[in-house]
Amino acid sequence: MKKVFDGFVALQGGMNGGTISNRVPPSQYAMGVNITCRNGLISTRPPFIEIELESEIEGAVQNIQTGKFQGMTSYEYEGTSYIVFAVNGSVYLIDPVTETITDVTAVPGTFLETEDRLHFCQCERYMVVQDGTNIPLIIEGTASRKADQVGSDEVPTGTVMAYCHGRLFVKTDFNRILAGNIHKPNTVTDVLVFTETDYLAGGGGLYTPADIGQIIAMTWAQAYGEATGQGPLMVMCERGIASFNVSVPRLQWQDLPIMRIEPSGNGCASELCVVKMNEDLLFMSWAGIQDFALLNVEVASAHRVTNLNTEVLPFVKMETRSLRQFSHGVKFDDRLLYTSIGEEVTALNTEGSEVTDYRFRGLIALDFAPINGIASLGETRRPAYDGIWTGVHPMGLAVGIFEHDERCYVMGKDNDGINHLYELMKEQGDDKGNIQIECKLYTRGMYYIDYTGEHPQPVPYHMKRMIDGFLWINSFEGDVDFVLSSCPDNSIVFHEISTISVSAPMVTSDAPPVSGSAQPRAKEPFPAFKSSECEYITGRNAITGFEFQYLIEWAGIANLERLALSAEMSMERKALDCSTTTKVLTGTAPDNFDYDVEGD
Repeated sequence: MKKVFDGFVALQGGMNGGTISNRVPPSQYAMGVNITCRNGLISTRPPFIEIELESEIEGAVQNIQTGKFQGMTSYEYEGTSYIVFAVNGSVYLIDPVTETITDVTAVPGTFLETEDRLHFCQCERYMVVQDGTNIPLIIEGTASRKADQVGSDEVPTGTVMAYCHGRLFVKTDFNRILAGNIHKPNTVTDVLVFTETDYLAGGGGLYTPADIGQIIAMTWAQAYGEATGQGPLMVMCERGIASFNVSVPRLQWQDLPIMRIEPSGNGCASELCVVKMNEDLLFMSWAGIQDFALLNVEVASAHRVTNLNTEVLPFVKMETRSLRQFSHGVKFDDRLLYTSIGEEVTALNTEGSEVTDYRFRGLIALDFAPINGIASLGETRRPAYDGIWTGVHPMGLAVGIFEHDERCYVMGKDNDGINHLYELMKEQGDDKGNIQIECKLYTRGMYYIDYTGEHPQPVPYHMKRMIDGFLWINSFEGDVDFVLSSCPDNSIVFHEISTISVSAPMVTSDAPPVSGSAQPRAKEPFPAFKSSECEYITGRNAITGFEFQYLIEWAGIANLERLALSAEMSMERKALDCSTTTKVLTGTAPDNFDYDVEGD
C-alpha cells in the first residue's frame, strides 16, 4: 500500500467555518474554541482574572453580584480611569487598580431597574448616564448630580448619545436628535447646556428619514485629514446610516445640506457594538459584523457587500437574532472582541424577585494583527478570526487606559446567576490564576496527499487508514494532555483515537523536578491509534475513511506549531471495518461551551 501524508504547518489565516471543512485553505482551521492564531501559532487564549468586589457601602456588593446588569463602559477623569456600570438601576464607579467602589446614584437617585440597558457617554470631564425616562445623571470624578434642566437647560432626557466636534448629541425621540452647545475650555459646563436649539429657525433638532427606522447608535467616523481627526456624526439606524457634517458652524446647519444617507445597505442592531478600528468603523448589523469603510468602497466599486461573519458562521447560526441588540464590542490588543450567542437568564431585583437578564455564551475574537512586526511593513495583512472564547458568559465590556496600560474588563454571569468582574489579560496564563483553560482546535478536512509522483496530488477518491501522527509543540507549561480525535467522512461525531501527555519540569531545579517552566517538544509522537472504535454512521473504523477532520483538545498553556499525519492508501473500499466485538459508538458532537471558569 502507498503511504500518504497531511497536516498543517502554520495557521495564521485563522478560523474559517463558512464552508465545508475540506474547502478550508491549508493556512486556516474550521473552528477554534479558546485559542488564538497570532504569529502562526495555535495558542491558548489569554486568561480572565477575577476582580474581587468589596465595598463599605451597605448592600452594594450583593446588588452588583445578583442584580440585573444594565451596561458598562470606561470613564477617564483627570488621569484616573474608572469602570462605570449599572445594576438594578444603580450606577457604580469602580477603580480596578484600588478596587474601590462608589455608588454615584446613592444621593441623586437611581434609574429604572426594569430597563435592559442604560446609555453612557463621556463628554470632556463628564460622564452622562440616561435611561430614557428620568433626568440624566452627570458624573464628575466620583461626584454626581442630576442635570439641571430647568435652571441651566442642561442635558435633556433621552437615550442614545454621542460626543462629536465639541458637542453632545442626544436622541430624544424615534428619529430626532438634539445637539448641545459647543465646548468652551474656559467654561467647562457649557458642554452640558442645550440652549442653542432655541434659535434655530428650522425647529431645533436633527432628524433622520423615517424609512431607515429608528436611531440605534451614534458615533463619529475617523477622518485623518481633519484637524480633530473626527469625521461626520454617524447616526446608525435600523435600516441604514445617515451622516451629519456637524463640523460646519451651527448657524449654517439650516442652510447647508449637512445630512446624507450613506450607501451601507445594512442597518445597525446594537448601540453597544459600534467600534472604531483605525480607519474602519465596525458595527453589528442584522446581517452580522459589518465594516462601514469597506461597505463604501465596495458600493463605489460595484462589488457585493462583504459579510464579515462568514468565517464564524457556526456561531452565527446559534444566535437568537433578537438578542443582538445587547451585543457589546470593543477594540483591545489589536483585536475586535464582541459578545456572541445571547441567551436569557434570570437576576434578582432590589426586592429579591426574579427578573429577566441577558448574557452571552462567549466572545468572538477577530485579530487585526495576526502577523505583526517590521517585516510586515508595507504588506497588506488581512485580519483573522481566532474563534470564540468561552468560560465567563460575558454581558458587557469596557476598555481604557489604567496605570499607563490598555486594559479590558468583562462583566459575566455564571450558571448560578452571580455577576463577576474579570480582567482579560494580554499574556498567557490560567483563568482566575489556577484554572486551566480548555482549548479546542478543529482542523480543515484532509484528503491526504500523495508525494510519490512528480507533482504532489491530493487523493480524495482513495480509502485511507491512519498510521501515525506527530505534533510539534512550540512551548507549553506544566502538565498537558493533547487529545486527538478523528471525524471520518463528515460524520459530525469525533472519536478519540490517541493522547499525548507531556510534562515541563523546571530545568534548573533539583530532583525531583518541579513542573512549571515553559518547554518545547519537537515532533512528539502520538501513541498507536485506537482501532477498536467503530464510526456509527458509515459502519467503518474511526481511523478509516476517504477524508478526515481532526479535533485537538488540551487544557493548560500551550502553543502548537505543526501537525503531521500519515496513512495507508488503497483503491479498495471495504464493506465493513467493524467486527462483531468492536464497540460501535453512538456519541454526539463535542460540546464547545461546557467550559466555565466558575466550575459546575
